Amino acid sequence: MTREECKIAICKLLEESELNEIIDNLITSRCVGAMLDDPHIKDFVPRAILAVAIRKEYKRFRPLSETGVSVEENICEQMAV
Repeated sequence: MTREECKIAICKLLEESELNEIIDNLITSRCVGAMLDDPHIKDFVPRAILAVAIRKEYKRFRPLSETGVSVEENICEQMAV
C-alpha cells in the first residue's frame, strides 16, 4: 500500500464512521454552545470537540484482530503515545 492509498483508506473509514454525527451533536449541545460564547476559551473548543469525538469513536476503530492490535501498539510505541 502506498502512502496515498493509506490516506484514501483512512478517509474512507472516517466517512463511514459516526464521527461527523458525534461532532454535530457536540457542537449543538447547550454546554458547548456556552463555551463557544466564552471569549476566553472559544479558541480551544474545536480541538477539544475533535478529541472528545475521537475518544467516543475509538472503540469502533479499535482493531479487532491480534495483528491489528499489534500494529496499533507498535505505532503508539514508535510515536511514544
